[in-house]
Amino acid sequence: MSKQLLVITYAVPEELEVGKVLEVVNEQKKNWIENRINWFKRLKVKMNRRYYDKEVVIVETGIGKVNSYKELKMIVDLAADYLGRDTDITVLNLGTAASMNEGIGSVVECNRFIDRDLIRIGYGDNGDHTIYTVDGTPRFLSSMDDRPDDDLGSKFGFGYSCNSGDTFVTDPEEAHQMRDGWTAVCDMEGFSQAKLISDSLYKFCEPIKFHCIKYITDKIGEGNTVEGWKEELPAACVSLTKTAMEYIRDFYNSK
Repeated sequence: MSKQLLVITYAVPEELEVGKVLEVVNEQKKNWIENRINWFKRLKVKMNRRYYDKEVVIVETGIGKVNSYKELKMIVDLAADYLGRDTDITVLNLGTAASMNEGIGSVVECNRFIDRDLIRIGYGDNGDHTIYTVDGTPRFLSSMDDRPDDDLGSKFGFGYSCNSGDTFVTDPEEAHQMRDGWTAVCDMEGFSQAKLISDSLYKFCEPIKFHCIKYITDKIGEGNTVEGWKEELPAACVSLTKTAMEYIRDFYNSK
């Protein structure tokens, strides 16, 4: 059995209660190891460390595409160098986003990632280098894929587009120009993580799985501001922390 790694990323401290998440990690890991040890004892087989290697890493990336890419790249490179090419990796990106259509408090999962900064200046309208679609593996595509089929499947509405850029979107006209407007949300990190995973395909035997969960904190064109986003962060933190804990439990209970 290969080593399994769950990487949870978030942008700012206000988005995730890391202490509570770590408590669940420690609890689930302890229970999982004890179950594996008992299983080996029943079989009267000598215990080997590699048979219960499941790890969770939590990473605060900072805001923006560059920060997000850099921090996740560091973890992926370490996994490749020290854990080996057969490591089974899942990345769970948790964060907040704006939307034109989804209500505040909605939670969506994105599988299509667009660099709206490049789209804005007219670069890559054919999809090259600006659009990734996830079906377990980000790829250069311009059409929606079906929901990914893996042990940590989507718990939310799937098929949303994540338009990432290094600005806070408040102008409805700008939002109308985005790709996939009716299923689009705007953030600052999703695209860069999808791109990093695509860039890292050659490093591992199996594709890195990617789940991108966004809590909607503001509606574009309805007076959304940075201050309004900050006001919604406490509620977002509660929701995203709960999501992280559910994924961790699923991770340790999956094969």
